[in-house]
Amino acid sequence: MPSALEKAIIALLGSDNVQYVQLDDQTLDTFNRHIVYKEKSFENILPIIDRALGNGEKVLIVANQVAKAQELYRLIEEQYRRIPKMLIHSRYKRADRNHLERKLKEGFNRNSSSCIVVSTQVVEVSLDISFDLLISETAPIDALIQRFGRINRVRNKSTIGKHKPVFVLAPPMSDKECKPYSKEILERSFTVLPAGEILKESELQRLIDQVYPT
Repeated sequence: MPSALEKAIIALLGSDNVQYVQLDDQTLDTFNRHIVYKEKSFENILPIIDRALGNGEKVLIVANQVAKAQELYRLIEEQYRRIPKMLIHSRYKRADRNHLERKLKEGFNRNSSSCIVVSTQVVEVSLDISFDLLISETAPIDALIQRFGRINRVRNKSTIGKHKPVFVLAPPMSDKECKPYSKEILERSFTVLPAGEILKESELQRLIDQVYPT
């Protein structure tokens, strides 16, 4: 949540009515899970996907528009015919989407073998999955943080202190291709992300406030 919005909410509630709980930076650092990379095009990442699948890893690809997700899925189908894969987005009928979500959580997520899932924003919330590699179109910083949360999600002794890669594609040039988001917000979000560095949990608030100063 942007600090400006938080302050407005606290002002409405009255500070005496708010209990504020916050972890210290040292504790937050134990939750660092991702290394962020920025790329200009999806094609540049294909060798990285090849390597990940060769290592038996699970790959999540997130697009901002259904048509783009469908386009990427067709490319994945052609490129990786023998790899288990699925496409999930909001235009499926509710019953079909429920089936896909169960298949994703109980099948793809729990299997130890490599797979590819192509999705839209539906993967950002309520889906408790833990994959190994993310490729995402640029989204607003708060949405990106949610997407990152589907990678290296399991927290135990063997995963704490381990970091996995998330690749973010540069925003498109046209306003139409940026929809449903604002081109300005996408550009700000892409700019504030670290490049080739660990995304620190203790820095998330600062990044959000840079994208949403008011």
